Amino acid sequence: MNIRDAQPCDEESIRLLLGYYGLQYEGLEGFIVALQDGKMMGCARLDAAQGEIHSIAVHPTHRGHGIGSSLVKALEAKACKGLYARTTAPGFFVKMGYAPLPDERKRAWSDCRQCDVFDKCTKTLMYRCLP
Repeated sequence: MNIRDAQPCDEESIRLLLGYYGLQYEGLEGFIVALQDGKMMGCARLDAAQGEIHSIAVHPTHRGHGIGSSLVKALEAKACKGLYARTTAPGFFVKMGYAPLPDERKRAWSDCRQCDVFDKCTKTLMYRCLP
């Protein structure tokens, strides 16, 4: 498996993969992709300004093979101090060394406060301090 920065030729595959999980595509910036035999196995995005992992997705037929973990590790290598993640899969991030933060911390995020489902949000806010 090869992990690299996303390129324009990856855009449609990223869009399709994110769509499968109901995730929004916000442009190519910050995305990395995991490829095997030229096929996309997964993708993830780092919002460097916020220090946050966004849009991590692994092709459903390739889940459970360490692709998601490899993508997170690759994003961590690009980060400076620590990373946040808002996720519906907190168990995955706990295994990666992330700790859950109190829900009230979401109020500090402007995009959370503006979200239509803020009061019903099922995402867990996670954080990991990096060495």
